[in-house]
Amino acid sequence: MAAESNFKIVKKIRLDVSDDDTEKLFPLTAQFDIPISQVPCRLCHWTKQHIEYLGIKTSFQFDKTPFDFITSPIPCTGEIGIRVLAYDVERMIRREKEKKEKVSLISEFVKRSGFLDIIQNLYYKSFEDLNTDSVMKLHSYKDHCFVPKGLPSNLDEWFRRFDTYGKSFMYVLSRLVENVMQGIPNREVHFQHLFDTLVKMFGMQSGLSFEPCPPVQSLKIGNVEVQGSPDILYTHHRINESERKVEKPRIIAACKVSRHKPMPPCRIEITSRSKTRGESAEPEQIPTSSTASENGHCPIIEQLSEEMIGQHCGELLLKYSQSIGHGSIFGIVVQQTQVTLTELRMTETQYQNIKAGNFTRCEIDKPSFMYTRPYNFMKKKDLEKLVEPFIMFGLEP
Repeated sequence: MAAESNFKIVKKIRLDVSDDDTEKLFPLTAQFDIPISQVPCRLCHWTKQHIEYLGIKTSFQFDKTPFDFITSPIPCTGEIGIRVLAYDVERMIRREKEKKEKVSLISEFVKRSGFLDIIQNLYYKSFEDLNTDSVMKLHSYKDHCFVPKGLPSNLDEWFRRFDTYGKSFMYVLSRLVENVMQGIPNREVHFQHLFDTLVKMFGMQSGLSFEPCPPVQSLKIGNVEVQGSPDILYTHHRINESERKVEKPRIIAACKVSRHKPMPPCRIEITSRSKTRGESAEPEQIPTSSTASENGHCPIIEQLSEEMIGQHCGELLLKYSQSIGHGSIFGIVVQQTQVTLTELRMTETQYQNIKAGNFTRCEIDKPSFMYTRPYNFMKKKDLEKLVEPFIMFGLEP
């Protein structure tokens, strides 16, 4: 019992119960008692309960790596509105394969650049633990070249940008450490600047330098006009003749940044798949290691709070119509230096139903908000898993 007192909550995930069974066991009509008029008009007041009221289910993808998470195929619904020929399908598959190969190649050279080793040498635990020695290390890296040797000529430009923003990242990080040493609190804007500088190394583009606060956007849901905005918008930055006609940029990912750490770790208990339906099953014991065991158990990990889920998912809903993808929009939650990848999936019909206030409670195939566990970009092992998603987001479609 003493060991379990370290955990704020305990969650049980039934892996042997399908979505169909969940609908039968827990009818949606009995789960929600919030009238539409009580849905907050400002996203800063939203929680997970408001998302569920809209008929959006949440799914914690604790067993997926960040790259697998963003490359998982979206089920075909037939609602894209584009007639796709067999030739087009083959071309899209070939293009996707070539893109993954390019991401893998760039990732290998990123590992040779020395940037990940520098992160490891900082021995980061928290900003509070960084000190004068850390600042001196960061200053000593300001002239370090992050362009690896043996680089193919077609990647020269990519790594020149990587090198430039790599030096900028070290400078911004050193300023945040100096703030801590001087007793100056680091605000959201500081962590926004730190993360934005990091992902610009990999080609992701935002208007943060020119537009620190994206304009507030509104979306009418039923008879409630909801207002809010992500902290950073990462957009598709290729400009050609056809895209000049698009009034608003197409969004690659919408990002929410918090100066607070993720919520305390929670223990996730998994019910064995071997149990038959209707049979009471005892939850299996979960190892307390930081990585999953050989038996496939989920580790004790940090998650998003219910407030963060509600607010961020609401922001994705507001920006859904501007997504570069079909049937989904990606998001990023940054809590200090910990990064969670998110995705909101829905069909156009589901999106229009939400806007109209038609929340079908008994619908099995509901819109879905999914998210990974947090990955700390100040720890080499976690940053290695974030490199490929960042590269993928930064590449031209």
